[in-house]
Formats: sequence, C-alpha cells, structure tokens
Amino acid sequence: MSASKRGAKPVASFVSEIVSHFFPLNRKHPVSADAGDRQPQEQFLRGDVALAAVLLDCAGARPDDLRRGVHVVLAPERLVAGVREAIAKTTGIEFSDNPAYRRNEQAVFVNGRFDEGSVISGLQAGATMIGVAESAADLPTGFAAIADRTWTLRAPDRASVEAAIALMTGESATLPDRQYDPSALLKALRPGVTAEKVVANLKALHEEKWRGDAANALTNSTALNEANGETFEAESPNVKTQLKAVGRIVRLRDLSGYGAAKAWGMRLAADLTDYKAGRLTWEDVDSGLLLSGPPGCGKTFFATALASECGVPLIRSSYADWEAGTGGGNLIAKSIKRAFADARKAAPCILFIDEIDSVGARGGRAHNSGWFDVVINALLAELDGAEPRPGVVVVGATNHPDAIDPALRRPGRLDRHIEIPKPTIDDLKGILAHHFGKLAGLGRAALACRGLSPAAVAQVAREARRAARNARRGVVADDVVEIVAARRALRDPRRDRIVCVHESGHALVALKLNLRLAWIDADSGETTIGAPASPASLAELQAHLTAMMGGRAAELAVFGEPTSGPLLDLAHATSLAYSAVAHAGLAGSLIVMPDELALAQLDVRQRVEDLLMRAMDRATQIISAHRPALDALAQALSERRYLDGGEVKVVVQRRRRTTKTPRRE
Repeated sequence: MSASKRGAKPVASFVSEIVSHFFPLNRKHPVSADAGDRQPQEQFLRGDVALAAVLLDCAGARPDDLRRGVHVVLAPERLVAGVREAIAKTTGIEFSDNPAYRRNEQAVFVNGRFDEGSVISGLQAGATMIGVAESAADLPTGFAAIADRTWTLRAPDRASVEAAIALMTGESATLPDRQYDPSALLKALRPGVTAEKVVANLKALHEEKWRGDAANALTNSTALNEANGETFEAESPNVKTQLKAVGRIVRLRDLSGYGAAKAWGMRLAADLTDYKAGRLTWEDVDSGLLLSGPPGCGKTFFATALASECGVPLIRSSYADWEAGTGGGNLIAKSIKRAFADARKAAPCILFIDEIDSVGARGGRAHNSGWFDVVINALLAELDGAEPRPGVVVVGATNHPDAIDPALRRPGRLDRHIEIPKPTIDDLKGILAHHFGKLAGLGRAALACRGLSPAAVAQVAREARRAARNARRGVVADDVVEIVAARRALRDPRRDRIVCVHESGHALVALKLNLRLAWIDADSGETTIGAPASPASLAELQAHLTAMMGGRAAELAVFGEPTSGPLLDLAHATSLAYSAVAHAGLAGSLIVMPDELALAQLDVRQRVEDLLMRAMDRATQIISAHRPALDALAQALSERRYLDGGEVKVVVQRRRRTTKTPRRE
C-alpha cells in the first residue's frame, strides 16, 4: 500500500510493517502455530531482520522516510544485511545491490564497491540510494556527506532485544539490563524457537563467548610470543588489554591516535576525581568540548572511553533523539530540557551530543530558520542558563565544525574545540596493539593501514581475527596486510597513474626547495609537507606555493594537460597567497583590508594571481629539469604505495646517479 493511500492512519513503523509482511491476517507465529498452520520455511522472519526493524524504529526512522532520496544507515556488525532486508520488505521497493548502476534501476543499496561514476549516475537519475554500513568509511567517498539523512543504529540493549524476541516468537521475555553482542543474538534468535529458548541460548552464548574470547586472547598471545622466542605470564599487559576489550571495558589511557583530545580527557579525569573528593569546585572543571573529525574517526568511541576513564555514566543524545516523535521546534526544545535534566540527575556524568551540527545556525534565510532558532536557543539556555549543571560535562561531536552556531562555542559553553587527527603510522601501531596485543610485524601492519580511520581499522581487526580463527591459529601481520590490500585492490589504472604522477610532483618540488617532506601516499592521494614557519617571509611562502603547484606541473609535463585533481591544491594555494597580499603586507601593499573589501579590489586579485603564476612557473621549471627523477618517483610510488621523506630522497638521488653522463676516455 502506498503512503498516499494510508490516509489518517498512524505513520507506519518498521515493526508494524514487518508484522504485516510476515504475519498477514493475524497468522500465528511459527512457534505457536499448529502443525498444519506453520509458515513455509522461506517465509520465516529472520532474527537479523526483526532486530533491524526494532533498531530502526528506536533510531526514529520510518519506512516512508526511506522511500525516496539519499540516506545512510550505520548499523552494528552482523546486522547490515538484516537492515537492508528490513528496508526492502517494509518500503516495498525492489532494491539493486549492483555496483554498476543501471538507468532502469529506481533504487539501490550503495556499498563500498560502488565507484564514483555509479554514485553520480544514480544521483542524477533521481534514484533512491541508501548506504547501509557499519561505518561511513565503508561507503563511497563523500556519499555520507551528501545524504539527506543519516540514522545511527545503536548496539542492541535489553529493551530492543526483548522487542525483537516478541516480534519473532509472539511471546514476551525478560532479560538482564546490558548490551548484547549481535553475533550471539543471531545465533540465539532464530526462526522456530520459543522466547524461553532464546533467553536460555543468550545466557549460554554470552557466558561461552566470555570464556571463549578470553581463552582465545591468551592462546593467540602465547602463540605469537612463542614464535618470537618469548614467554609471558597470563597477567602481562598484552593479555590484560585484550581481556579489557573482550569485556568492552576500554579506558581513554588505552587508546592511541586521539592526540590533544586524549590529553584533554586525561586532565578532565583528574579534575573530576578532585571534584568528587571536594578538592575542586565545578567552576574550575573544563566542562564543555566540541569534538570534530571525519566520519569513522572514533568520536563516539572516544566519549565511551572518556566516561570509563572518568568513572562516570555516559548519557548519549542527539538531534535525532530530540526530534523523534515531536512535531515542532518548541517540542524539540522540551526534549533538550529533558536530556539535560536526566544528565543532572546522573551527575557527575558525560553528556554526549552526537551530530550537534544538525541543529544548524541562527540567522539563516531558509524558510525553516525560525524552527532552528528555537532549538539553538534552548540548547544555549541549558549550556549556560540560569539553571546550573554542576557535574555535567557536555561533549558535542560533529563532522562539520563550521556549521556550528558561533554562540555555542563561546566561553562557558563548548568553548574548547579539538579536532581528531588522522592516525599517524605510530598511532596505527597503538590502535593495532589495542586490538591484538603483541603482534609480530606490527610496523608492517600499521603501514598497510595508513589512511584508515580507527573505525575502519577496527573492522580490519575483526576480519583478521576471523581469518585466524578459520585457520585455527593466532593473528599474524599478514592477515592485516592481506585484508587491507583486498579493500584497496579495486583501483582504476588510469586514475592511479594520474595520482602517482601528481603526488610525485608535489614531493619532487618540495625536495628540491628543501621543504620538510613527511610522506607521500598513493592510496589516499596525499603528500604531507611541513607547514610554513610562523611568522614566514615572502620567500618561504613562495616556496610552499611552488610545492602546491608541483602536482599540476607534473600532470602537464607527463599528460600534456592538467586534470581536476589539483582543485584542492589551487584552493589552498589561493588562500595562502591571499593572506600574504591582504593580511600580511608581503606583496606590494601595506594595507590590511577586511575580506569582503579586499576581494572586491582588482589590484588585490591581480597580486594574488601574480604570486600563483610565479609559483606555477617555478614548479614547471623544476619538474622539467628533473623529469627522469619524476618518472622514477611515480613508478616507485605506484609499486610501493607509500614513501616517507627519506625514501623519496633515496629514489631521486639514485635516479640522478644513474642518469649522469659518463666521462670520455
């Protein structure tokens, strides 16, 4: 039945639609039906579909929401297939899972195998496109950013599991209040069993899983240590870390790759200890943080580890939670007030507000700007209003810090902003050590994972453990290397050649200008060069501008024309040149002008253009003078995928020696 024919009926939920699909006309559940009234096996409701329907409803999603547009649903491991099935069954839409989008397809489930062309074709055709994955990093680049809506399904808790059992069996069940592992749930929650049997299975499986995973951690550690000629006692830090991970007890001190955010969190833990002991007043506690970073960088995991480190409850909230079941901005404001009231009751605690950028910013000209003004004002009132919030630390997370209303970041609110950086190779070593403990070849495994977010590394770790279990041995570095290689195997040869030439151009020019070159990476398409010194001279800025133009110059030299690849390079170079002209007085004028005035001046724009053209000319000269070195560097990068600054230097010097003209006898 289409949405337009439902009339005044209540908005359908995923659970109600699942019931209508699998149990029409009040058909009995399989476990309570007579022998002659059982459903055919192929019509049984699967446990992952039932659980997915419940979690989708808990997240505030409705089938009508997903019948059109572009959406992302982030689901726990093992439930991705169930979420797709639940969406397909409840929306009545026939979805394709083909990574090569066809024009006659009206709806597709997007996955990591879709290339950019397929995604764009679907978007331009107006197809319904839904990406269902464990992490946004598992979807095509940029897909999550342009989605109309993102729903994050939380890990199954007692209420959601009890609801799924009722949906599957038609019987009620009572469970302990805890988080439930999806893998164990799908073993216990199968068609044809009673609610009592499901509960018994869950109890047995969770106890078995604890013992089995703990034993596997010990066995895995012992096997690897014996291979290295080492022996460790059962209480070694390596094994303790693994047992903590099994029990989901992860503290901030155990994490790697969080930089300044981790340092802030550790200071907060010390302050909260003093606050609870009466040695520190609440006014001296840093109680507001805006945490930003790309999808999958671990913002939610950071909040969980922070609460564990501080020894306080974690209260999770989001704009989607506030909006669920409401009809206007005033009702959302009441939801915000309730969330803070709950936090005050649980204080001291961490109140984690996910996707805080969803509340928008005031002063917009959109037709619904008044709606968001009410929401933001309510949030501001709770952050620093008349009613104090002693003991409540607010951590707001966002992928888009620029979209945050400036008032939310003023003193006393979310005044401290920390961006979670992309993990370095050393960070990745720590992240992998967290997942595996002591691992032979840890450096090689970390190098293979470069460019991956912590969430993506966690997925790789799960796959590596699965591969090791299937082979009945401990995890080795080759497991990680092979899994990551398989994820990156689908490369377009032409695009890969362009990327290698482009990044080699940046690196070669930086090397010749004596800039600090950290590394170049073909898989992520990045070259990392040390930022200009502060303060910097015009000559230093010009050198960095020249390195930024190195990629474009290399493409011109090798292919005869540039591609669209240097777009970001040009944007960054323009910004740097503009600052030199309009703000620093380094390019022919001592006048410092506001941006809106400077951009209107033709002479300012001409000076910026002159700096960029001089940089481009110099980069072209360097590339032309060292063309053999560029070719050798691009070839080495294509083969090895990653080169640090020292390795780049070796390749260039070796090429210079081999091309030296021999002396005549």
